[in-house]
Amino acid sequence: MKITLHHLGPIEQADIDLRPLTVFIGRNNTGKTWATNVIASVFGLPGQKLYEHTYDANRTIKKIPSLDLLLQQVIDKGEGELDLLQFATEHGEKYMDDIAHLAPKLLRNYLKSDHLFKGLEVNLVLGEVKEIFLERIKTFAVVNEQSGTLSAMRDNSQPILRIQNKDKSLSPFWVKGFIYDNVFGVIRQAIYRNIYPFPTERLAWVVQNFSQLKQSLDGFVDDGHEDYFLGWMVEAATANDLNKESTKQYRELAHELEGILEGKINFVNNDTEFMNQPEKELRFQINDKLDLEMSAASSMVQGLSALVIYLRYLAQHGELIIIDEPEMNLHPEAQVQLMEFLAMLVNAGLHVLITTHSPYMVDHLANLMAAAKSENKAEASELFFLERTEAFISQDKVSVYLFENGTATNVVDDDGIIHWGTFGEISNYLSDVYAHLI
Repeated sequence: MKITLHHLGPIEQADIDLRPLTVFIGRNNTGKTWATNVIASVFGLPGQKLYEHTYDANRTIKKIPSLDLLLQQVIDKGEGELDLLQFATEHGEKYMDDIAHLAPKLLRNYLKSDHLFKGLEVNLVLGEVKEIFLERIKTFAVVNEQSGTLSAMRDNSQPILRIQNKDKSLSPFWVKGFIYDNVFGVIRQAIYRNIYPFPTERLAWVVQNFSQLKQSLDGFVDDGHEDYFLGWMVEAATANDLNKESTKQYRELAHELEGILEGKINFVNNDTEFMNQPEKELRFQINDKLDLEMSAASSMVQGLSALVIYLRYLAQHGELIIIDEPEMNLHPEAQVQLMEFLAMLVNAGLHVLITTHSPYMVDHLANLMAAAKSENKAEASELFFLERTEAFISQDKVSVYLFENGTATNVVDDDGIIHWGTFGEISNYLSDVYAHLI
């Protein structure tokens, strides 16, 4: 899937092919994080919500007759249906294109910025992903109920969405919102099931207890990246079902990451209460005798603890996680281990997008792609820290973009070599200085 950015801060134009593992590298202030914020907001729930508001207000977006017919059927008759596959085939790409055109306002909301992002243009092309997108529409499960009045169900044998309203006195405003949420929610989630941002501010937020997280969330009034990070952390803190077979592999991966951190991370109850429930806080247990508050844990643990929590409580196949500088505060060995681990997440069905300044992670990604071509993968795995063949990643799943000179260029060549001059230039400079001085 390709996204093109025009006039985004320092980016004049950039064509980006989003692969299961996408890596953004480059100097500071070249637009890497802004690009990830565009991706998170356009493909995520913020984009859907702004689209629905704009569509309902008859602003710039052309009405969709089949959707309006469904709304009228539910209002007049109490029920209606929509062929999701036909709807997605005819309107799926237009939906994404319309959201892309809302990018300036969307990004202002997402970043809580007064900057107008004048001239910003975003274009999306599903390309070869469209076939996968439509296949997901065929199988996407929909079971949704609101206050026992409105319900949405998908036919088990075909992609037909059925909406029922048991209370004809219900305001059309609520019926409309329910229908939009379900129809456009299916379209959005057929591209990425959900999107989870891990902004650099995560280190400050994970040291808070549950009530502090909730209060921080209540303090935000817009749909910014802080809201979504804090929101899913609160959701994880209240999660109860840890026994789903479909999420077992992600719980195992959470345990694998704890091995890198050399301790266990989890929510625990403390001695206080919040909203008549035991207060929860995130803690790091090094061993049976040493159990630390997150504020007392190392910065490495603080930086990666949210990823452990996401994998243990929330992760589902087909989701996109966006991590800004995952290598923050990590020793080079831990950075290399983390690169192996992120590749394992991709091979387990997640999509991963990272920004990084780590030459260790980028160099090791090239090793992982080379190992995927090895004829003896079991033997090759012994060369790696985690010794897991699941970390070997096919080159066609990877893109690495260097942000510089107002654009972004994929620096992975046909042989899987990553040409990352942004790091090598500094290494050469340091060597030259030393050679000159001696």
